[in-house]
Amino acid sequence: MLKQNESYERHEEYLQCVEQSLIRDYLISDEDAQCMVRHSWFLESIRKNAEYIKHHRPEYWASELYRDYQLIRA
Repeated sequence: MLKQNESYERHEEYLQCVEQSLIRDYLISDEDAQCMVRHSWFLESIRKNAEYIKHHRPEYWASELYRDYQLIRA
């Protein structure tokens, strides 16, 4: 069985694309974008079902994460 970190490393490039979309499209800081991606439901979701997650463009997930972020801040 893969260690949890090894599983995430396989998806590192995709995770970074989602972070870059948050930074570019929603003017989120680098630190906040990384936190939004790596300390949310998204990281567990990509580990459990990468095929479904990667079926969508990173911009789609950035939009979903940003929407959740806005709800939490409200």
